[in-house]
Amino acid sequence: MPRRYPPDSRPSGELSAAHLATGDLEIAGRTIDLGAIKAPTYVVSAINDHIVPWEAAYKSVGLVSGPVRFVLGNGGHIAGIVSPPGPKAWHMVTETESTLPPSGQAWLSAAERRNGSWWEDWARWSDASSGPLQKPPRMGSCKHRAVTDGPGGYVLE
Repeated sequence: MPRRYPPDSRPSGELSAAHLATGDLEIAGRTIDLGAIKAPTYVVSAINDHIVPWEAAYKSVGLVSGPVRFVLGNGGHIAGIVSPPGPKAWHMVTETESTLPPSGQAWLSAAERRNGSWWEDWARWSDASSGPLQKPPRMGSCKHRAVTDGPGGYVLE
């Protein structure tokens, strides 16, 4: 992938990501402010990701206002995320989510390596960070009727 794109072939998300990070992204006349997010946030990255280096992903922990858990898994861009539980899986975490270090390298110095997939860590975090299970909202509306119950007939074809 080239470092610089000709102006007419630049990916549309490139400028948006920079504006989103600085709080300057505007969509349909509304400014998108990640700092308004106060809900618990789980950020996962992969140590060998060549598309979104983990140090760049770590910067997102400073963009939201709520509590953040940053987890670094093994593998690359795809394998690091699609890393199911198993004997080769590992991830790194810190237990000081309330005050994460300002830099990825400082976080890495404080993190501990654990056996198992980040999925297992996420499941525990999700249980602790979520409210009780509830029924999903009714699908469809007067204008847009639900054709069938989810997940949809195409799944069974």
